[in-house]
Amino acid sequence: MTLFSGKTIILGAPKHYNLDRVIETELRNLGLNTINISFHNNQFRYKHMIQRIECFLCRDFLGIRDYKTKINFDASKQGLETALEQVQAADYALIIRPDVYPISFIKTLRGKTRKLIAYQWDGLSRFPRVYDYISLFDRFFVFDGNDLTVPSVLPITNYYPLTLGEDLYDEKLQSDVFYAGSYSKSRIDKLGQIILDFRSFGLDTKYMLYHRKARYLPSYDLRTTNSPIDYGLNIRYTYNTKIVLDLVNPDHDGLSFRFFEAMRFDKKVVTTNPRVTGYDFYHPDNIFVWDENRNPNEFYDFVQRPQVPLSSEIKEKYSFRNWLQYALDEGEYARLSIPC
Repeated sequence: MTLFSGKTIILGAPKHYNLDRVIETELRNLGLNTINISFHNNQFRYKHMIQRIECFLCRDFLGIRDYKTKINFDASKQGLETALEQVQAADYALIIRPDVYPISFIKTLRGKTRKLIAYQWDGLSRFPRVYDYISLFDRFFVFDGNDLTVPSVLPITNYYPLTLGEDLYDEKLQSDVFYAGSYSKSRIDKLGQIILDFRSFGLDTKYMLYHRKARYLPSYDLRTTNSPIDYGLNIRYTYNTKIVLDLVNPDHDGLSFRFFEAMRFDKKVVTTNPRVTGYDFYHPDNIFVWDENRNPNEFYDFVQRPQVPLSSEIKEKYSFRNWLQYALDEGEYARLSIPC
């Protein structure tokens, strides 16, 4: 029997890139009966101008701050509430991005579970309504060190999945560098320039850049795709590259999944996030912090140096198994900390 055999968990997570399905697979792999109440929270569009005006009035004049969340949720409400009705009692509920659910729904969930856990994998200030949710949970986690000044939150990092490591080799996906992400106006020039620099070094650079409208960016010879990036395909590209490129999100300093996916497959990382140097897995031969002011020869030397293997203890620490045990406070685990 495993630690979680016979136990039930309710999962709510963004459906972006099929991440909720990946997490569900991870939970089931650890023996948990999993009830998935995730929904597409990022596809909301106002039906008409009247609905937009209603939202404005409710938010700014009536003080109903989660009105937009409620009408976004309504499209999925019946199915999710039906799923919850089938649950008499769950051992745990893990809600990622809790602010996409109405507070009333979270309170219903509270009455059905022994431990209610939240993880806000964006900076708290990016979606400030989330501050209203913190007190509703037994454990509320953040991954940005800047948010640790907020009362009642706990530190956590991202993780790497355990179940996506078989039969991943693909000669067609081989590359020197790989990047996956969504188009961001605030980051596209930096991304484009870095990729141009990589090409000037003779590095075969593959990328998946999502935008809801396919675009060509001639300044950098980049094309976006309007097909959402599938997480499984992202993992296959990561497995078949030598270096993973990571660009910090200007809205927070938390480490993206790319660091942990690279760790899983022993890949190097080039990043624009200097916070990574404060983590226990950082090694300058494995992770290069990109800065336009650094001598290009430093990057060339980094590419040529062999990677330094991480200890099995460090790699286990950032696995989904340890991440979950720490989040749920169950069994023996290594605590996950983040630099302030």
